[in-house]
Amino acid sequence: MSKKMNLGNLKSIESKKFTRKKIIVDNYEVMVDEVFRESKISEMVKECLEKVNYTKELGIEMNTTDYAIILLIKYFTDISVSDKFEEQIETLKILLDLGYLNTIVEAFDEKEIDKAVKKIYEYTDKLTKLVEDMQKEKEDEEAEEVDSIKVTHEDGTTTLTTSEGFNRMEVVE
Repeated sequence: MSKKMNLGNLKSIESKKFTRKKIIVDNYEVMVDEVFRESKISEMVKECLEKVNYTKELGIEMNTTDYAIILLIKYFTDISVSDKFEEQIETLKILLDLGYLNTIVEAFDEKEIDKAVKKIYEYTDKLTKLVEDMQKEKEDEEAEEVDSIKVTHEDGTTTLTTSEGFNRMEVVE
């Protein structure tokens, strides 16, 4: 006989599926997600896209792959990572320089990393294509716009001169 699905049952299933493991990094205890929640992946992707936009506005060059590492740490460990881009990069560099980064990243399940990083690239590619399409549409619209000068002569005719220099006579009544 099957059970009815309710919040209590869902929470029980969730707690069994989304477990964490403890690793030790230089005498510090770090909790690492063993399975990545889709909701956290979505939050991570959203933040990544926001930071890509932020860096473009400031003219800062950003390596999305390197940045994804600090986001993995932020969203899938209990290490406190700032929301500020500059502080996130500083945290990443310090973890690297102290030799902690590899230990932390190696604690993640490879399939889970692949799942999260694929989502980042999927949405980044979609955003890039959307921006390119919007730019192309704008360029097409601008190309379709015709600058013209309309002159009405004393004899009642109108001369229309476009930016291409094409003249057309029209009778105005």
